[in-house]
Amino acid sequence: MAIRQAIALPLLILACWLPMAHAQTPEVPSATARIRAAQPNAATIRATMQRATRFMTDKVATHGGYVWSYLPDMSRRWGELEATPTMIWVQPPGTATMGHLFLDAWHATGEAQYYDAAAAATDALLQGEKPKGGWHYFIDFAGPEATARWYATIGRNAWRMEEFQHDWGNATFDDMGTGETMQLILRMAEIDKDPRYLAAARRSVDFVLASQYDTGGWPQRWPQQNPYVHHGMADYTGYITFNDDVARQNIDFLRLAYKLLGDPSNRGGQEQTSGDWRLSRPGCRWRRCGGRCCCGTSGIRRARRTAWECSSGACIGAHASS
Repeated sequence: MAIRQAIALPLLILACWLPMAHAQTPEVPSATARIRAAQPNAATIRATMQRATRFMTDKVATHGGYVWSYLPDMSRRWGELEATPTMIWVQPPGTATMGHLFLDAWHATGEAQYYDAAAAATDALLQGEKPKGGWHYFIDFAGPEATARWYATIGRNAWRMEEFQHDWGNATFDDMGTGETMQLILRMAEIDKDPRYLAAARRSVDFVLASQYDTGGWPQRWPQQNPYVHHGMADYTGYITFNDDVARQNIDFLRLAYKLLGDPSNRGGQEQTSGDWRLSRPGCRWRRCGGRCCCGTSGIRRARRTAWECSSGACIGAHASS
């Protein structure tokens, strides 16, 4: 009797436990389900974008422009070198980089906050445009004396960076600062044909064409002035430059400018006509289609895509119904 009880009791406990254990075993979600559950919804993403943009425009920007990085308390800031509170950086990833980012956000959402931020960045850059066109690595809104102090202190101690040890007073194609800025201006001009941006885009075209040598290349800096003889070596900034894709950047810009602005040798005055804006097709939305660009008639026009979002290359202008 005692033996039977000793055997039966554990069996009874086991028999009662097994169904309960099976019923309480949770279903392990798949990796895909876990990833989907962790993804924020559209409202959260939009709110985060809006909050981040307000922080950048209201707390970080200087006259609408930016440098590369900041201490959390904003007590110090840097581009490629340390900057002062009155400076913004042109050289990427600086002000034009932020302008492109804001403009992408505007195209994606149609929200005016992002267009305004892009316009502010573009306007800041236009304030630093050189008299004969183009841009330097940075803009100092405190004026020439503040710039001279920066060169006499921070710039002169930029070991290995000769480009920051001397102020030529002209524009540079180095590090794609001028190229990225011209591209941003062209994008802004394409949106609503604002006369300010349209005129700036034409100036950029004139600058690139005027600075091109007869052999087809471009120098690092233009126009040639205030040469810098360093350690007995002649100034190199007038030599044709291959670094940082100078030629490719300028060629891409000119191709897009021709598509959007027309032939600069046949302008017919400063006023732009709608026929010249060959890629602005009302009522269509640009999108990628199997590696090429096409303009479909479906979709919401609120976030109108332009040719720029499609490509900076040969597929521009391809058209098909969706």
